[in-house]
Amino acid sequence: MHHPNRLLHLVTSLLLSLALSACNLETFEFAQTGTAQLVTGETYTNPVPGSFRGVDYASSNPQVAQVDGRGRVTAVGPGRARISAGLDGQSIAYSVEVVNRRLRVSAWVGPTGADWQLSDGTEGTTLHTTSDADCNPVQTGNCTDAASQLMLGTGSVLPSAALTLSQPGYFRVQYGEHQAAGALAADRFGGRQNHAVAAFQGRLWVMGGGATGKGPYYDIWSSPDGTHWVQHEWNEQPLLGERIYAVVFNDQLWVIDPSEGTVWSTIPSPDH
Repeated sequence: MHHPNRLLHLVTSLLLSLALSACNLETFEFAQTGTAQLVTGETYTNPVPGSFRGVDYASSNPQVAQVDGRGRVTAVGPGRARISAGLDGQSIAYSVEVVNRRLRVSAWVGPTGADWQLSDGTEGTTLHTTSDADCNPVQTGNCTDAASQLMLGTGSVLPSAALTLSQPGYFRVQYGEHQAAGALAADRFGGRQNHAVAAFQGRLWVMGGGATGKGPYYDIWSSPDGTHWVQHEWNEQPLLGERIYAVVFNDQLWVIDPSEGTVWSTIPSPDH
């Protein structure tokens, strides 16, 4: 005897089962996995799926990272924290590591190399150095005098031949997706005030000035990039006061000393 209702019942049950499975595809987990490497002031959003309502987000160290009710994290200070999410007895978490956005690179320099250091709050960054201005020091195998090291906080030092008393060194600090690059050079002019500064023929020029207890300076320096400086000799040593001025006029550099009433320029002339 034929029973059509039993066949209909089986088909209906199968469709209902598939519909229920589709509603439970989302699981209680964060959108991003792994440790988040952030710099101070940066925000990072990593919520659980939106279908979960009433999730309780919390930070284990609000002085390092704070989190709001939508799972958005704000990096506050250097250090480590755990960001957790809880709902109906379920609890998950991920790690956050934060370093200072602003950092200082320094080095003790000698004739054959230097000891490089980073400022506080940069633990977990990687410092790369090279003496090759045209090479990315992250590619350590392809750069001259290349050296790299994971910096582990205060007291961590990277010995490197990239920087010497006679040779500038180039660096790149890397932290997750964040990078900062620059250069250090030992050969440069001393601190001063009331000096003359001018941009001339693609270089920045610094001349004269003075410093407390040291009297006037008579030196002249130039740089193509504001980092690497070369000292120049005057054709004739001028008598400069402690306050001089420099201007560019008609494609020539002019230096004016109002206290002595003298004018110097790059024009080849007995009067200048």
